[in-house]
Amino acid sequence: MKKSAFTLIELLVVIFLMGLILSIAVLNLSFLKEKEERIEVEKIITSLNNARNLAVNSGRSTEVILFKNEIYIDGKNFNENYDLKNTKFLFYYGKHHDRFYFNPTGAPDLARTIRLKGKDKIYFITIEIATGKVNLRYEKN
Repeated sequence: MKKSAFTLIELLVVIFLMGLILSIAVLNLSFLKEKEERIEVEKIITSLNNARNLAVNSGRSTEVILFKNEIYIDGKNFNENYDLKNTKFLFYYGKHHDRFYFNPTGAPDLARTIRLKGKDKIYFITIEIATGKVNLRYEKN
C-alpha cells in the first residue's frame, strides 16, 4: 500500500512560493494607491485649468471654491466626475474652505498654493499670479 503525503521540503517550497506571490501583490497594491493618488491630483489640476479657460473664454471672472474634498467652479460642483478618496485638502489657519477667482485674463485674484495630503506625500499646487499657470510639486512626509 502506497501512502501519498507531502514531505517537509515540498511543504516549505509551497509556503515560500505563497509568501513570494503575496509580497509581490502587496507591492503592486501600494503602487496602485500611489497611482490613484496622483490621478486625483491631476484631476484637480485639470479642473483648475478648466476654470481658468472658462474665465478667458467667457470674458468674466470665474469663482473657484475648495470645500472639504470638493471643488466648486462658478457654483457647479466639479466633484461629480470623481471623489477624492486618496487625498485631502490642507487648509491654512483652521479653515475648511478656500475661495478665489480667475479674472477674464486668466490670472487669479491672488497667487495661490493649494496643499493636498496623500498617504506619503504632500502635494503643492501653485497658481501663478500673472498668468494663472498651474504648477505641481510634492514633498515626502
